[in-house]
Amino acid sequence: MIEAPHNVTAPSTRAIAQISKLGDDILWSTFMLNGDMDQDIPRIEFDALSQWGPRALTITRDTSHVCRSWRAIIFSSPSIWGKLIDVDYLCRLSPRWSEEIMRRTVDAPLTVTGYSFHRSDDASTLLSYWDRIENIELTVWELSPFVERCWSMLCQPSPSLKSFVCRANSGNKQPYGVSEVGRKILDGFAPRLSIFAFTGPIEIDPNVFLLSRLRSLHIMMTSQTGTTPLSTWLQSLKTMHSLEHLAVYSAFKVPTTDNSDLSTVYLPHLVSLHVNHTLFEAASFVAHLEVPATCCTTLDATGASSASAISRKTFINSALKTYSQHWVTHNQDLTELVVDITDSKFRIAQFSGSSGIIIFQLGIDCGDEAELPAIFPYVEFFREDDFSHITLLQLTARHFFELRLDERSRRFLCLFSSVEILETDMHSIDTDEDSAGRPTHPISTTSEVARLSGSHPKYWRGRFRCSGQWHNCRNYVFGAAEGGNLSCSGS
Repeated sequence: MIEAPHNVTAPSTRAIAQISKLGDDILWSTFMLNGDMDQDIPRIEFDALSQWGPRALTITRDTSHVCRSWRAIIFSSPSIWGKLIDVDYLCRLSPRWSEEIMRRTVDAPLTVTGYSFHRSDDASTLLSYWDRIENIELTVWELSPFVERCWSMLCQPSPSLKSFVCRANSGNKQPYGVSEVGRKILDGFAPRLSIFAFTGPIEIDPNVFLLSRLRSLHIMMTSQTGTTPLSTWLQSLKTMHSLEHLAVYSAFKVPTTDNSDLSTVYLPHLVSLHVNHTLFEAASFVAHLEVPATCCTTLDATGASSASAISRKTFINSALKTYSQHWVTHNQDLTELVVDITDSKFRIAQFSGSSGIIIFQLGIDCGDEAELPAIFPYVEFFREDDFSHITLLQLTARHFFELRLDERSRRFLCLFSSVEILETDMHSIDTDEDSAGRPTHPISTTSEVARLSGSHPKYWRGRFRCSGQWHNCRNYVFGAAEGGNLSCSGS
């Protein structure tokens, strides 16, 4: 983004001559790029404007002061000004100047952002331009005033809206149910809507939209689990034929009765799926989705020791197995894997080497360290997957080796028999020694994994990388194979 002119050394005459050769179309494209409010840093509400750094709106304003030709391009382009509806900044200007900014938009589509959005005058101002808003992103820190003063704005039909993103902080306020506010959002009419994301304690009914054009849906219910039945969500998802990204956090409930009558939803274009719920509810949701085998999947679950999860262990394993098999089968070229077994949580994850995108992640939180072994019955399905392509394992296993390991947990660790490089930290491998100088924990990280698998000699002949002080590595080195290569960062 071009710096504001008052922060830039005056260009030489030669530089000005070269810039003047640029065509108006190139300059216009540059000014449009500079008008990207995604680069703006959110400001604390009581900060004076003099303390704010450059923003898309101020950079565009200052750019129009550089020369007559640049000013002419910017002032004759309502689309540039339409991308600059920075509510946080405009509400701190005098009414005359904020009205002038809006006047320059003429009838162009509007992109609106607001970080401390809750004032009734914010809503009343935008409401008069509501039909022209294409993109709106709000962050709400004071939920009660927002609902009381501004929610009516979001209940209006929106013929132009393409992207709606709202993050709401509940504070100490009890969650709002669907019957209170959720059913009214956008009045069920947003025919061009392709992105909808809502995070907060306001329950959103999935039936309020015409969703056939939706490509990205992110619903994160905070403070408590939603009351909308899973069947309602599945029926609504059936209309989302173009959906590419789906994230659902605690947004539905699953009846305790038989769910065999729930229909399966086919989402042929889904690229990413993220579900965060209790273990049984998350498994119930994904069990009724049919997605491409290459869909990037993240499942974060709690309640492994709950009665509902224990009684449905076979169902949960079956539901999760489909996704793990798709993942392993279609990503044989990815040789790195992350495994975390820390305190009261289990996580296995794999990332794209080039982009860092999550390819697959399963995280289960049992809520109590003593219940950690209870997680492993739910990952039995991994035994049917072939991990022979995994040669680099990033392992974090704090406190895990202090626990009594049952046969299931040992079988899980034995899946990674082809590991050549272990990356870990000292909390995972540091241990006491017996009288013979051997490690005393029940599994000496991957050296024991390899031995238990039967595919390697007693000692692991691989490489080991770790971070930490050298004296912390000593116990592991003395228990490893002769000839093993050690790369250690630290003194």
